[in-house]
Amino acid sequence: MQKLLYAVLLFILSAAAFGEDRCFDLKKGKAILKELEVMVEDTLCAQPLSAERVRQGINTILPQVMNKAFLGAAPPDNWQMMVNEVQQSCLKDHTNLCLNHVQHEVQACVSAQLPAFILFWAPWFAEHCQAINKALILNWKEKKPQVQQWINAFKLQTTN
Repeated sequence: MQKLLYAVLLFILSAAAFGEDRCFDLKKGKAILKELEVMVEDTLCAQPLSAERVRQGINTILPQVMNKAFLGAAPPDNWQMMVNEVQQSCLKDHTNLCLNHVQHEVQACVSAQLPAFILFWAPWFAEHCQAINKALILNWKEKKPQVQQWINAFKLQTTN
């Protein structure tokens, strides 16, 4: 599961790394990604995690993340459409997304869609990089407990 998160967020960090003006410290971004990986893996993969439950959780929790208050900038229009497409094509009907072979399959599917992600997200990211840096990267210590709370809520929702 953490590999899916990593693949989706990696393209944002890649765009920041290769831009002329880096709007945030790449090391800080990578450290945050590593913390997210650990939080997700430790919390969500303690027991089997089905694709259907992940879809339900994503549809409930992700709108709390994808907003101006959390990100520092309003997300691009139609972001939910792209998330839905990834869910439908990559999560499929797997009964346990925490199994290594399933994670590799999902990761390969998401990786195949990275060019579309970059085309969709890069202009938004370039325009709002400074705001994202200020709201999220520089305030990670304040945001981290909120993210952990969302992950815990996601776990409760997906196990009940």
